Amino acid sequence: MVISNEPWYKFVLQRFGIKHEIMNRGYVVAILNNPHNSDFKVIILAGKDYIHTKKAVDEFMSKA
Repeated sequence: MVISNEPWYKFVLQRFGIKHEIMNRGYVVAILNNPHNSDFKVIILAGKDYIHTKKAVDEFMSKA
């Protein structure tokens, strides 16, 4: 998974439980409710490597 900051990586995996999907599919596009402010969403585009992360970004942008 490509996240430049190790503490952020651990937070994302623990808080949003997306590790299983990333490991099985290679990437994840997740649009979640912000637990601290319902006016905003949390958008996670993550992959096991740069190629899979690009797939997540491409999928997200195709729906935008």
